[in-house]
Amino acid sequence: LRGKPRLPPLSALSAFSYVPPRRLDPPEHSYFYRQSRTGIISLYDCVFNKSPGYNQKLHRDDREHAKSLGLHVNE
Repeated sequence: LRGKPRLPPLSALSAFSYVPPRRLDPPEHSYFYRQSRTGIISLYDCVFNKSPGYNQKLHRDDREHAKSLGLHVNE
């Protein structure tokens, strides 16, 4: 009968790859037990309130005055 495969000794593992089998820290120190925080809205987004949609006619998404906007070039 075969037993469980043995793990390599601790000295064979890298110092950065060792994860202890049991964490003894309080849950507040864990990433998963933190309170969720809303994202910070930047000052640029507050001042220049843009529509979140995408305009395919604009050369860049943040440019307001594109040359071909409103023109019927290919009629």
